[in-house]
Amino acid sequence: MRRFWVTVTLFLVAITFGCGGSNNGNSNLLYVADSGASDISIYKIGSDGSLSSSASSTLSTGNAPIAFVIRPDKKFLYLLRSSNNDVQIYSVNSSTGALTLSSTVATNTTSPKAIAINSSGTFLYVASSGSTNISAYTVDSSSGGLTAISGSPYALPAGASSLAIAPSGKYLYAAVTDRGAIYGFQIDSSSGGLTRIVGSPFSAGIGPTALAIAPNESFVYVTDNLSTRIYALSIQSGSGILFSVVGSPFTVGSNPSSIAIDSSSAHLYVTNQNSSNVGAYSIDSQGALSQLSGSPYSVGSTPVFVALSPSGNALYVANHSSNTINQFQVNSSTGQSTAFSTATISTSSGPIWMSTTK
Repeated sequence: MRRFWVTVTLFLVAITFGCGGSNNGNSNLLYVADSGASDISIYKIGSDGSLSSSASSTLSTGNAPIAFVIRPDKKFLYLLRSSNNDVQIYSVNSSTGALTLSSTVATNTTSPKAIAINSSGTFLYVASSGSTNISAYTVDSSSGGLTAISGSPYALPAGASSLAIAPSGKYLYAAVTDRGAIYGFQIDSSSGGLTRIVGSPFSAGIGPTALAIAPNESFVYVTDNLSTRIYALSIQSGSGILFSVVGSPFTVGSNPSSIAIDSSSAHLYVTNQNSSNVGAYSIDSQGALSQLSGSPYSVGSTPVFVALSPSGNALYVANHSSNTINQFQVNSSTGQSTAFSTATISTSSGPIWMSTTK
């Protein structure tokens, strides 16, 4: 079966952004990129976390989208198109959340796969599977436009599949599938420039793909998509150096592809794309994982992405081959999940990436 590697941005595989501004009308929305249909669909999220049965709006993106990030103030969405080697910049309607294309920026890379934006929305980074670098940009606070940072691009081996930025904005990590490693960088808080972390790269299996950083900034988790493992690494405060967690790697399902971590850094969820399920785990104080009772949960065919609702009371799983989203209610105390009465929502063709706003 073909494997669909997905990328990670910020500190959750499925990002739940903070408001960063006024509580406007485009709150509690789920954006879904469909690679087969080449579009982005928007779903409303109810107070219980359940999704509206159909998209409130769908926008054609032209060619297959691969990943996107939303600026924390919810004013702009940045869509990465791998086949076009570019980033599309969309303005976000403050009332409805609808998207309008404002500009397109060439990444000067080959087959870009990963995109990340820091928590203040000031710096954006792109890495690719075909080029040996990371492109870095400053983000204009008014227009959302991108300007290359002096010194960009920064060296990185080819084969990058995902990026993740620590909540503090101090560190950026890149999973490089072809090297079986995580590369770490310190981020200059003024310029956004990158400097390699001492000891980088850090070993992470044979096919690391999706990265997630716990919100408490204590641990990094990465899926090994060519196996049945998740690698867990602790972050040394002040340096960003990574150390293997005792017991790592942890066994999950077949070909894990995406991770989400709740806001309390207590529970982790992972899609197992060739097992057609999603696993749920508790995270202990040392970063070790323990599978929750009742887990894994069955989902559709080829689950490639997992996201949590803004309040953490629901879990969404994008199934690439069955063109559906499974939705679960989440007990925030235990982390355990139960399917909603409407367990499955139909999407366009080939959902591959999701993100929520609140």
